[in-house]
Amino acid sequence: MADPFMHLFVPAAILFSLNFNKRKVLYLLPFALFPDIDFLFFHRALLHNIFIPLILSSLTFYLTKDKEYSKIMFIMITTHYFLDLNGVALLFPFFPYKFNLLFNVTATYPTITISPNFYFSIEELRYKPYVTYPFEPLSFYIFLVILFIAIFSKSHTKKLLKKIKSGK
Repeated sequence: MADPFMHLFVPAAILFSLNFNKRKVLYLLPFALFPDIDFLFFHRALLHNIFIPLILSSLTFYLTKDKEYSKIMFIMITTHYFLDLNGVALLFPFFPYKFNLLFNVTATYPTITISPNFYFSIEELRYKPYVTYPFEPLSFYIFLVILFIAIFSKSHTKKLLKKIKSGK
């Protein structure tokens, strides 16, 4: 499990190294933390699955009509999943199991050694009995789509894009 700094730093570093527009990357950088909102409901399941990057990048393209924004969003969210790959329900809600992929990375000066020992497992999701979930997964996805559209309506997005392009 990575900390919030790594969830922001790693995708930004990857996107900068791939020569994406720095302003666009910085504008969307908070979305790199978006999947961790699911700690309130089904942690590492509800927003840590393969459908969320597709939904968010599609919505980003629909609202901005800019393929680069869409690619940035997709890379940010999928990078988040790779950093959290120790217990992520990638196929939730259709397959209620989490995937674990563990490998050892040892940082010693001046080299980084990656251990050849990988561990992969699939285990059933177990939720804490004291947690109550106010949303069913499908209705929560619908809620997120509506919320995303409401926050980033076309007119609002166009105004923000004009400010970014003009440098103000």
